[in-house]
Amino acid sequence: MTMQQPSLATQDVHLMIRRAKVTIFTDVAETSTVLEVKKVIATILKIDPLDVHLVYNDQPMEDIKRLHECGISSKDARPQTPAQIALSIRNPDSNEFDKDDIIPYSSNTSDNTTQSSMIQQQDSR
Repeated sequence: MTMQQPSLATQDVHLMIRRAKVTIFTDVAETSTVLEVKKVIATILKIDPLDVHLVYNDQPMEDIKRLHECGISSKDARPQTPAQIALSIRNPDSNEFDKDDIIPYSSNTSDNTTQSSMIQQQDSR
């Protein structure tokens, strides 16, 4: 009697790829290579995959590595908490990658403060 190995289903990881004010959400197999992810991004942005540079947890991502080898797993990179990857694009003039500056999402704290002030002013009348 032979024992069958349980099938190892490939799990998807959910990614949030950010550059400046641009955010790309995608999901790929946990076993995908970094180069495969770059191809997805390049298709969306209509650029060459070689002009894409990715950084995860302050570590440059190597094309030949699989996402799980970079520390991105289906246990952590879920739809509600995707793995955040910084994206840089090669400048064709200088042949250098731009900084992977990510502009934070705006917060409504100033709007809430203004609304609170307006409510307090109306109440004091």
